[in-house]
Amino acid sequence: NASDVLKTIKKHYASIPAQKSVEREIPVEPEQKSTRKKVMKLNLQVQKLMMGYRVTESDHPDVPAINLLRSVLSSGRSSRLERALVDSGVASSQGMYDLDDKDPSLLIFSASLQKGRKSEEAESIILREIEKLQKNLVSDTELEKAKNQLAFEFYSELSDSNAKANFLGLHETINGDFMKGLETIEKLSSLQAKDIRDVARKYLNPE
Repeated sequence: NASDVLKTIKKHYASIPAQKSVEREIPVEPEQKSTRKKVMKLNLQVQKLMMGYRVTESDHPDVPAINLLRSVLSSGRSSRLERALVDSGVASSQGMYDLDDKDPSLLIFSASLQKGRKSEEAESIILREIEKLQKNLVSDTELEKAKNQLAFEFYSELSDSNAKANFLGLHETINGDFMKGLETIEKLSSLQAKDIRDVARKYLNPE
């Protein structure tokens, strides 16, 4: 039980004197003013594509809307990129993920192409779907589906004690307070389609 765990912790660690936290000054990255591309020649049978957009730090108020945007585009069999890339036969798989970080980071798009398909085709499709989000509001049905998907993913990842410990450690380390991780999911209910369009316009630009 909890009291036994606390006794064990005190037994092994209580004698260690507390240390002051180290304040680290991390230099700010130079402003990126143009698209950067790199082609890598690897021993692969099919082409692969990765695209990264600069986004904000993990405790920024825009993060819940960015998560919703990611869900609309990439989460589930009925997501926009799944239909546009995989169901169309252009790619065998697609995905999006962000790099949870204390500093501004990246939102990554990835795709594994079908044999004979070119990465430029997948890139064009992704850019087209991004442009749709920047110009048009998602439907109420799509918005609600994305919220439900994120809520399901969130609570599924807290299914056991190890997952809960990882959650607490991540947010205490990166955000300084695990409650901020809970606040991110709680803010989803108040978000509207306009919030998705706003973050698409703000962050998903080629520059």
